[in-house]
Amino acid sequence: MSYPNTSFTHSLVIPAGGIRPINTGGCFFRIVRSNVPLQIQRSGAAYQPYEQGDAEELPDGEEFSRLEIKNSTAADAYVQIYVGFGRREQSRQTVMEQPTRATGSGVVMLAAGGTITLTGVPPLGCIARKSIMVTNFDLANPLMVTTPEGAAIGACLPRTAWRENISGAVVVSNPSGNGISCIVGEVWYDSIA
Repeated sequence: MSYPNTSFTHSLVIPAGGIRPINTGGCFFRIVRSNVPLQIQRSGAAYQPYEQGDAEELPDGEEFSRLEIKNSTAADAYVQIYVGFGRREQSRQTVMEQPTRATGSGVVMLAAGGTITLTGVPPLGCIARKSIMVTNFDLANPLMVTTPEGAAIGACLPRTAWRENISGAVVVSNPSGNGISCIVGEVWYDSIA
């Protein structure tokens, strides 16, 4: 069976919580690019979830006349969607890192012998920690980063910053005899769902 050459790639920006219609008919569509999960409704049917790379081909003889694309996330959606009567295939893999959110202590004075425990338990709306960051403002003394059991995994030298991808629990400690001014921050993977 041959189809008319009526296939198009639509580029859309859908605001957070918004819906954009595509008034192009067809029997096939593919999400070529999307930075967020989407919901798509075909010609009045129920919304179904789709992500980048997902496609749908209707059975022979079935067509849709319109698509509605809903962005239920809190971020703007940047979408390219191929719609029409001919299939579009691609085997490329595009890996986009999950959005992140940062939390931090602000500048604090870590007392001599003091510790800050970072449990790795995500705050509300996050799924896992990506990394920790430690900034040491002291002129002479390092801060130590250890496992909860005390095994050293790094040191933040005086007047430097230390960053490491660690999702589990760690302890930042001040082994010196003086207080050390520092900042301790964490970067979390946001759930965005």
